Amino acid sequence: MEERKINIDRKPLSSAEIASRKNFNQVVKGAGTPSPIPFYKAAWFVTSVGIIAIVCTTIIASKILTQKDENLQTATTASPPIEEFADYSEDTPCVVPPIKEQDITSSLYKINAEQGGTIIHTSGTEIKISQNAFMNNNGAKITGEIEIRYREFQNQLDILFSGIPMKYDSAGLQYNFESAGMMEIQGFQNGEAVFIVPEKPIEVKMRSYNDSPKFNLYYLDESKKHWLYKGKDKIETLRAEDQLTTSTDVDEVENRPELIKQNNEIISLTQEKSELIEMVKKAANEVVKHKESQPVRPAKINESNFNFDIAVNPIDFPELSIYKDVLFEVEPSDKNFTSEVYNIKWSDAKISEVIKGKKYHLTLTKGADIRVFDVYPAFDEKNYPKAMLVFDQKFKSYSAELNKRLKTEQEKKAELEKKINEIAQAKKEQARLLEQYYKETNNSVNENATAIEGLDKNNQQISTRTRISRTFEVLTFGIWNADCTIPAKPKGQTIKAFFVDAFGLPILLKKVQLLIRSKNTVYNYSSVQLEKFKWNPKEMNTIVAITHNGKIGIVSSDYINNIPTSHKEHTFVLELMDGKTISKQNLRKKLELI
Repeated sequence: MEERKINIDRKPLSSAEIASRKNFNQVVKGAGTPSPIPFYKAAWFVTSVGIIAIVCTTIIASKILTQKDENLQTATTASPPIEEFADYSEDTPCVVPPIKEQDITSSLYKINAEQGGTIIHTSGTEIKISQNAFMNNNGAKITGEIEIRYREFQNQLDILFSGIPMKYDSAGLQYNFESAGMMEIQGFQNGEAVFIVPEKPIEVKMRSYNDSPKFNLYYLDESKKHWLYKGKDKIETLRAEDQLTTSTDVDEVENRPELIKQNNEIISLTQEKSELIEMVKKAANEVVKHKESQPVRPAKINESNFNFDIAVNPIDFPELSIYKDVLFEVEPSDKNFTSEVYNIKWSDAKISEVIKGKKYHLTLTKGADIRVFDVYPAFDEKNYPKAMLVFDQKFKSYSAELNKRLKTEQEKKAELEKKINEIAQAKKEQARLLEQYYKETNNSVNENATAIEGLDKNNQQISTRTRISRTFEVLTFGIWNADCTIPAKPKGQTIKAFFVDAFGLPILLKKVQLLIRSKNTVYNYSSVQLEKFKWNPKEMNTIVAITHNGKIGIVSSDYINNIPTSHKEHTFVLELMDGKTISKQNLRKKLELI
């Protein structure tokens, strides 16, 4: 390469120097004769090479297309791009639904902060909130109306579209979660988040379909983006009257207004039943409390027994304060009380209750001399009639109030019994509508039973959907999950997986997920993990691929499990559908979920 000298900060030319160099003829003359054009820049060469390039390109393209047509599903040069959804940056939310339109919306409930109460969700889950259970971010007590937002994720479809991570790290090892039920609960007042008073946790009886004790309780710390272990929940088998069958089929019948209406009626009736149960308990407690105030019939004193007069505090002994001139008769069998007791100047005398209105202890004290006697309230001949007159008046008022409270208790019990019967009738109508729905959709109970017969025991457990409740305390608003850990990826067959559309073009994917029918879980695969895509051919597997623009591609279990074990690579051709508009009912069918 020719060296060139670069003159930096050269002095500006003078006017004379500029003028001496204005000989443009010399410049043109100095240009001389142009050098000949190299052969590779000649027009004939460029034209010839262009023609040859077109011919070669046509031949190569034809060869590629022919090879693709012959073996479209066996090879490709690189994995299609996919978002690394498992790795979160500092400003990326922990929970990111892949298709917002398919995410479960929260149900809204109103509750008075001072009174508390019980919320019954459409699934039958009970949420019990104590009085004065909420505070603001400064720890101050909150009053007034609180909005509770609640939603559940009970099946693979719920989990898949929730965007809630199911990955769990423990002691440096990675696991996946299998869920027995997951929920999110939040509290707001006037659009501002509220918080739970630590001493007054919310009790949740979450409906579940898995009664195994192997599941633990976890809370999702969304700020730190990991799950926190929270112990165990309490498993309870539901009573027959609490088995809300429609909730099992909500996804399948979401477009059936009559079934949704019937389900809402059962939920409403069940809510009313819970309120009536509380009313019955309150009425019964009122009866018990009132019986404690029953006036004690006065007793006439036995003049042959020792007795004495002592002032009593009406606050401490209201049952005695209604009478005047009450005396205390000493237990006649007590030989320790003699006439000598009257002659001693006692420094202190106290009455304490043994049996309200009937029996008391008299404690007499003088220095180290302390004596305790059993005594009974009584009246002498003069004051007994007056005491009886007071008693009769008090007992009449007491009896009237008692009868009133007993009547209220019986009325509430009758209302409760009526409500239970209404629920039973509503469930019969619900069953009739469901049977009609199954007949219309050729999805009868017998067909479901036949489909279940071919599944293993774990799968049968999920399909038959035995309903129980898992009870736990919520100390912090957020996402709670009843989970057990399973291997991070299933064991079995491994391939390098590629995904293309119907035209053979690689697809820009947002998520690739694997569903296994026998486990209520979702396995997520990153682009790196697609290099070693794993599944168990002995299971019923379904692949779900989601694009950035909300399209869904599904690969069936029959297709996956028929991939030869000798294959090390495989290209899945996806028929994409609009994931934003497809119904949950159709999705369940396409995903082969019962």
